[in-house]
Amino acid sequence: MADVIELVFQCFWEGGVEFFYCRWGWPGAIAAILAPFVIVGAMIAVFRYP
Repeated sequence: MADVIELVFQCFWEGGVEFFYCRWGWPGAIAAILAPFVIVGAMIAVFRYP
């Protein structure tokens, strides 16, 4: 199970964070790290009430 988590984290880091860091620097890397949390938070806020 730890191998799967490591693979997912590595793909997220190399595929997203490093790409955005190379493209837009630190603001891009921070945005890439925070984006999943913002998306999940927005989904919880929108779909909280039926």
